[in-house]
Amino acid sequence: DNLLETAPAKATAAGNYFVSTGTNQIAERTPVGATILTSQNNLITGSFSDLATVGPTVTVTTGSRALVLYQCNVQHTVDFPVSAVSFDISGATTLVGNNFDRSAQVDGIPLGNKMTVNGTNFVALNPGVNTFKMTYFTTLNTCSFERRMLTVIPF
Repeated sequence: DNLLETAPAKATAAGNYFVSTGTNQIAERTPVGATILTSQNNLITGSFSDLATVGPTVTVTTGSRALVLYQCNVQHTVDFPVSAVSFDISGATTLVGNNFDRSAQVDGIPLGNKMTVNGTNFVALNPGVNTFKMTYFTTLNTCSFERRMLTVIPF
């Protein structure tokens, strides 16, 4: 009987959605995304690291889960190095991106060819404000990453 207690009445912005946070409780969530178009080489080999232009990075209020989508174009300047893209989480949750189980990997691209890699992970989190940042890996300093995109859909 109180229309001000409906989800449409509680919504604060277009594109947001509501998730259940407990019995008879909801929270409004906002999906976020960021893109960096710049092509840059990974300067550190053998471990996940940042590029000269760090990120992309997004900060979002989450519940205990989020869907993380990421992609970028990868191009090698020698034959067949291994490259990968992952993400770090900081804030309410700390999760370091040097985990191949949570990465999109490229292996076997011949010299000069470009490939788009995509990754999707459903991650468990501590509820609160969490920051997600893409990180990069290559076995040789001969890989460029461009059109780097990161989207987080919090639950």
